[in-house]
Amino acid sequence: MNNILGFEKFIADKRKSLGITLKGMADELGIAPAYLSDIEKLNTKQQQLLV
Repeated sequence: MNNILGFEKFIADKRKSLGITLKGMADELGIAPAYLSDIEKLNTKQQQLLV
């Protein structure tokens, strides 16, 4: 498996295992929760270009 394709799952799994909500993580990162959700679902234009 390509590591790039597994990154979004790693981010979501790690966040959840730490008990951090999507909104909580997004706030810590200074990004919109919707953008973090897109990252976790591989919905960003930049990530789609890598695939």
